[in-house]
Amino acid sequence: MASVITGTGMHVPADIVTNSELEQFMSTDDEWIRSRTGVEQRHISAEGEPTSAHAIKAGAAALGDAGIAPENVDALVVATMTPDQYAPGSAPMVQAGLGLDRIQSYGIRQQCSGFLYGLDLGDALIKSDKADTVLVIGAEAHANIQPWIEAWRRVRTGGHAVTDTERERHDRHRHWAVLFGDGAGAAVLQRRDTDGGMLGARLFTDGTLYELILAPRFGSRWSTFADAESVAADEHMPTMQGPMLFRNAVRAMPEAVTELLDKHGLEIADVDLV
Repeated sequence: MASVITGTGMHVPADIVTNSELEQFMSTDDEWIRSRTGVEQRHISAEGEPTSAHAIKAGAAALGDAGIAPENVDALVVATMTPDQYAPGSAPMVQAGLGLDRIQSYGIRQQCSGFLYGLDLGDALIKSDKADTVLVIGAEAHANIQPWIEAWRRVRTGGHAVTDTERERHDRHRHWAVLFGDGAGAAVLQRRDTDGGMLGARLFTDGTLYELILAPRFGSRWSTFADAESVAADEHMPTMQGPMLFRNAVRAMPEAVTELLDKHGLEIADVDLV
């Protein structure tokens, strides 16, 4: 018995912001972004278009690809770092939007690795006999935390160009603000009598490094959960220690791959696609 991916789906919003466009709003350029990230453009949500909207469309596409009716889904996993709201997150809206039954629905906050954690959770549900069919979705709507989004929407609709004050603010966040886009990807996992399917996973968490990338304000550690002064200071936006984050990522990712291959008696030469 194994967990097998029987269908996949994706969705991205229509609006696109290119690297060249970002040059209008902050001190960056296409070559700098491409050479460091590989990113040439990013899809951006329209105003009022939340994470659940992308997740629902990707999930529906995956169910259609697998030939699965909504009533045959046993569990839903939605991974995102940008839920529709703080609570209850996006999973209930996705469940309702897809017309799923009152099934177990998980909203997980594992940030960039969320979809991998979601696949592993879906695999565990199947192998523990708690589900036969699991829909796993990774979805994000970063648009409204982008420091440049208001200026971009204004200029795009014919408004005045970015001001010096706006550009200075955008520049303070440019190390991460060029990275993120919006959209969703989904996979259907099903129980199958086969030796194939998902062989395993190796996931890392190092809580001692949590400050390498975080949104520094709002939450239970503060005596005032949220306040206007923190928003005015952009403390609701991410901060990132890029070089240290990169060094830890390029160490941990090969370790995870090597450990997983060793566990299953495989070598790097056996891998056809990364």
